[in-house]
Amino acid sequence: MSASNKAAYVAADAAGSDPGAAVAVSVSETPHEHSSSAIPQVRGYLESVYKVSAQPEEYVKYRLHLVTRLEMRQINDWFHNRCAQPPLAVY
Repeated sequence: MSASNKAAYVAADAAGSDPGAAVAVSVSETPHEHSSSAIPQVRGYLESVYKVSAQPEEYVKYRLHLVTRLEMRQINDWFHNRCAQPPLAVY
């Protein structure tokens, strides 16, 4: 399998006990800097990890860094800000 076809897995389980709770991201689907669909795609990756763990481990954040091409500071800030948001009200 070539490097471009390999999937990058972002383990989304903070405890590391559930290997089935991983978010698979194809390397060919990673966002490009000038792509108009990059921002929603990056947000989708971050939200999918957040659904499993609001405070992911550092290795999960590093995988997000590799996949999304965001700086580690940006990823840490995103999770910090997302945790600070009040939950949506369900009526």
